[in-house]
Amino acid sequence: MKQVSIFYLLLAGHLAFAQHVPSFEEVISLRSAGNAAISPDGKNVAFTVQTADWNENRFDTEIWLSKEGNQPFQLTYTPKNSSTNPAFSPDGQWIAFLADRGDKNQIFVLRLDGGEARPVTKEEEGISSFEWHPSGDKFVFLKPEKEDKNKKEREKRYGAFETDDKEFTLSHLWEVDFKQGFPDPSERPCHETTDSLKAKAGCIEWPKARRLTDGKFTVGSFAVSPDGKKVAFSHQPDPLINSFMKSDISVLDLSDKKTSALVSNPSVDALEGWSPDSKEVLYTSNLDDTTANFYRNSKLFTISVETKTARQLAKDLDEDLGGFSWTPEGIFGSIWDFSDQIAGWNVARSEVISWKSKDGAVIEGVLHKPKNYDPSKKYPLLVVIHGGPTGIDVPTPVPGYVYPILQWLEKGSLVLRPNYRGSAGYGEAFRSLNVENLGVGDAWDVLSGIDYLDSEGLIDKTKMGCMGWSQGGYISAFLATNSDVFKAISVGAGISNWMTYYVNTDIHPFTRQYLKATPWDNEDIYKKTSPMTNINQAKTPTLIQHGEFDRRVPIPNAYELLQGLRDRNVPSELIVYKGFGHGITKPKERLAATWHNWQWFNKYIWGEAVELPLGQEKK
Repeated sequence: MKQVSIFYLLLAGHLAFAQHVPSFEEVISLRSAGNAAISPDGKNVAFTVQTADWNENRFDTEIWLSKEGNQPFQLTYTPKNSSTNPAFSPDGQWIAFLADRGDKNQIFVLRLDGGEARPVTKEEEGISSFEWHPSGDKFVFLKPEKEDKNKKEREKRYGAFETDDKEFTLSHLWEVDFKQGFPDPSERPCHETTDSLKAKAGCIEWPKARRLTDGKFTVGSFAVSPDGKKVAFSHQPDPLINSFMKSDISVLDLSDKKTSALVSNPSVDALEGWSPDSKEVLYTSNLDDTTANFYRNSKLFTISVETKTARQLAKDLDEDLGGFSWTPEGIFGSIWDFSDQIAGWNVARSEVISWKSKDGAVIEGVLHKPKNYDPSKKYPLLVVIHGGPTGIDVPTPVPGYVYPILQWLEKGSLVLRPNYRGSAGYGEAFRSLNVENLGVGDAWDVLSGIDYLDSEGLIDKTKMGCMGWSQGGYISAFLATNSDVFKAISVGAGISNWMTYYVNTDIHPFTRQYLKATPWDNEDIYKKTSPMTNINQAKTPTLIQHGEFDRRVPIPNAYELLQGLRDRNVPSELIVYKGFGHGITKPKERLAATWHNWQWFNKYIWGEAVELPLGQEKK
């Protein structure tokens, strides 16, 4: 984490004297890179780039390529959909990727030296993920099972309904051949007919996929061994979100298609990859910890495929481990940046600060200052709280999501992004500090951070606002009903009542693990940690933002908070973003949500008139 912080500080310092203040649209339109793949000879890099398509109101992902260190260029164009998961063939001559070009996600291949992309598969159910076989002559891929035919017949007679936690489709592993010189079946496909004349027509059959796994379980992730003889895969009883805690790891022998169990602990076992010699599998596990794996450390292991002997790695590393690659040089994690596009911007001037909370816990946070910061002045303060709770904020040059931080800095405010108790990056004990103390301890951390800034003479405490999304929205709601230090608050997809949340969310174990009880076992802990408990104390004008179909923090939480605030005559507004779940995933609605926050805080912090959405002129 320190290395990342240093990089961002240097970047922020380098760009501190730029002149351009980006618009909301420019911030939302920032390209982001990910899913990098390096060619076998190490000379080329393929990676995905996400861009905002304002005309189609979507975020588009396409594959870019850098050859031998030269300027990257866009490699794929998939109208209306995205291209993802780039992977080089073992000989480095092809790039394979997933794309939906009118027939669900399929595997496509493209020669590195040019030409058109061509499909390799035509699976009716679509493909979730894939890997090249080390031989280069086939792919192993994951796809869902066919929909139950009985369901369609049932709907014809009884209409549409579902039984909770009973309606799902399993996914399994398959393989399909790939021949470099084989013609493209999409150009001259054979119709599904027994017509003997089809051979004369010169039609081409699609390669037939072969099933690799079967049974009453669903495959999650998988990895083909470097020698091409085996496939390790994680699996769980069903794809329901809470079943991840029952995931195990098995190994498939490609020669005889037999599967054998490899890792079967009571809690989460997650596949990381193979050793370069194909003798061991790298994995993380919570072992027998089934009651606290949302916040306790997972542990890193290797296990011998032959002897089933496991050994733990990085025993002394106090962090939740995951996201590793095992190469001949060692075991690595990786971080990527895409920063040239902001070279002309006024970006956040950032520093990491720390203070002691009410109970003595040391809390860190990122403090952003305006470019012309004057230490003799006191500034308005906006507190932006990350989600999780096991998220983390670092000194990013362009923080945001739906909060116009750069524009508030330009307006002349400070912005504090606290890494409250429960945040990642500080070890298991710190992540556990808000167990049975959610909201309460988190509020201590925010308010003590404000007191620290005030003691340093940095802030004007008469002009402060607070906001956050998800867990950050919950903490903001808790502060709205348990303090009166803020002039305005914004609650994004936040929990207002843990009992309401518990019975509606799709991750019930999260609540049981953090509060150590169900509402029926310990009503007091649910009251202690719920913003609604002290709704009668609420005074702060509160904006509530929520996705219409949020399953993670269901929208009843928003309506409950809104009605409580209205009953207390507290200025409040609820904005529901139509068609969205827990996040705002389209650029136009993200722009709207940004405008809503800009208007709300500008009104209550700076006393400015509320502008119409999107800066429309009054008629």
